[in-house]
Amino acid sequence: TELTNDETSIPDFSGFMRIVVITDVKPMAWQKKYQLPKKIKSTMETCFQIKEHLLIACGNLYIGDDIKYLNNFVCTFSSGQLAQEEIVTRLFG
Repeated sequence: TELTNDETSIPDFSGFMRIVVITDVKPMAWQKKYQLPKKIKSTMETCFQIKEHLLIACGNLYIGDDIKYLNNFVCTFSSGQLAQEEIVTRLFG
């Protein structure tokens, strides 16, 4: 499921035991636009508190800075398609 902003309808993740979240948020610190939208962040925190999880940041090391209950975090320093495909290959074979 792709979530793009606070207006996005958040799907029900209650039936999942594990959650993998891949973010592609471009760092623009000078504009303070390097964090997730509040609704998406809140949903992730709720899920992370009670489920096994992995947050993968593509190109933005700071995305996990203020996410509560974040236990497993990987950053690729690249948001390109090849980097994202490599993540999936390494995690899921």
